[in-house]
Amino acid sequence: MRGIVLIGFGILYLMKPNLFQRGIWMKTSDVAATKTPEEYGKYMQKIAIVLIIIGLVLLAYDNRQVFQQKSEDKKTYSSI
Repeated sequence: MRGIVLIGFGILYLMKPNLFQRGIWMKTSDVAATKTPEEYGKYMQKIAIVLIIIGLVLLAYDNRQVFQQKSEDKKTYSSI
């Protein structure tokens, strides 16, 4: 679940990098104030890619735990 949320925010940042600059937060961040709009867009794209990668890693980790749990359940039922 955590991975899906991070992937969603990453995709949102890729699609609309200026959404959180002025749309939701009314106070401009230091990063947005010190960079040109092009630099800020590239910065947000990098953050979005990092969020998507971390989200994919979390999804893979969570799925691995689910599959391990299912295999342990099968072993338990087969020994009964």
